[in-house]
Amino acid sequence: FSEPMTTSTLSTAIIQAATAIAIKTDSDDSAGGEAALTLTNATGAWNAAKTVFTVTLNEATDGAFIGSSQYVSVTLVDSVTDLAGNAVTGGGANLGASTPVYTTGTVTMESTAPTVTAALVKVNNTTVKVTFSEPVDQTTAETAGNYALSGTGGLAGPTASAATLGANKTDVTLTVDDMSGLTDGQTVIVTVTNVTDLAGNTVNASNDEATYTCSVPTFAVTANSVNNGGDTIVVTFSEAMDPASLTQADVRGGTVLGIDYSDDAGNTSEAGITATNATAVWSGGNTILTITLDEATDGAFIPAGKYIGITLDGSVTSALLVAAGTSEVYTSGVVTAESTVPKINAIAMHDATSGGFGNDVGDALRITFSEPMADTDASLDASDLEALLTFAGGITDGTNFDCTALTIDFTSKTTLVITITDASTPSTNLITAGSGETADFGSITAHELEDLAGNDCDDVQGGSPLTIGTY
Repeated sequence: FSEPMTTSTLSTAIIQAATAIAIKTDSDDSAGGEAALTLTNATGAWNAAKTVFTVTLNEATDGAFIGSSQYVSVTLVDSVTDLAGNAVTGGGANLGASTPVYTTGTVTMESTAPTVTAALVKVNNTTVKVTFSEPVDQTTAETAGNYALSGTGGLAGPTASAATLGANKTDVTLTVDDMSGLTDGQTVIVTVTNVTDLAGNTVNASNDEATYTCSVPTFAVTANSVNNGGDTIVVTFSEAMDPASLTQADVRGGTVLGIDYSDDAGNTSEAGITATNATAVWSGGNTILTITLDEATDGAFIPAGKYIGITLDGSVTSALLVAAGTSEVYTSGVVTAESTVPKINAIAMHDATSGGFGNDVGDALRITFSEPMADTDASLDASDLEALLTFAGGITDGTNFDCTALTIDFTSKTTLVITITDASTPSTNLITAGSGETADFGSITAHELEDLAGNDCDDVQGGSPLTIGTY
């Protein structure tokens, strides 16, 4: 412009609306035969002096460019003004009433040839993606014969069977022969010819190849013993995986992914780990799978001093649909068990009829532990409990209860329930509700009470004795 302008009267938004400005190309500098350039995603910028306004066309989305040997004309309406509010010369009430201004000569086309990005991207087993350095012409880009196939992967080719230009006009998706049989290190090479950019420049022969190298995903295994929270096994893959090929249901099923422990990394004394209620969560961009074992229901844990092994069945694939191997992978060393000592949290009585614990069938005591325990129903018997539990308070002689016909239920792993099954000889040492009785625990470690990691239960929370409640 001949003088500083009011910048708000001509902006990127006004350009894109195409109501106050029109930009066209023509083979000459006179009216007639013009072709309007698309400005939907064009941008505009003023210089500091407010005298020069630069419009940048958008090739990638609008496909807008200035053709070879073309004049360019600009038409402005009278709403474009200088700082004093004077309308631009030639501006009319609308574009049709305004006078176009032409370049003084034709525009010389740029001559930089497009290049091909070296990495060929595998989309799936029959599709690859070639990326160009700039937007390319749709007709030449979508000619499948312009893409020759080679490489050690053995694709029949000789060219792609279909080519589709993406919306960004730089990515071309090619349909090729099935690549599911590629092995580690095999390649697929695409060589591009005859594809041109929007200015008609043909792809650079020095940068016309893109290569995909098949990489079989590998993984490493780490594991941690966790107190009262579920031991964790972390499987870290070398690349992003397809999470649909290895789900929590697959982990729980035990077929797609198997978990075991052994004395070494060679399966000596191997034993499986139950994962029926384990959880499995992907993270790290689908490169890390964290498996948390279930102690409370499955009784699943990592024994001390053991290696953990993970085996895949061949159906677990990367994001590029390449299957991981089936050889078992072990932790790099043995897992150290957690060493937190379990405690007894509470003891409560259940009086089936009346008179306290010890005189009726169905009377029961419930002992609650701080974490899941390793004991089974067979680990304790009545004589163990007779020696283990000492009751005081409302009990006549202050010694132990003398019932021997009992059932011992430890199936919940955190709660031990002792139920009388024969009251033909009632206990003389009844525990009665509300009398302030307490229970003292003797040599707990001598009676096989330990958590899943092998830590012996040594005391009650806060120390003995423990007041007996009801339930």
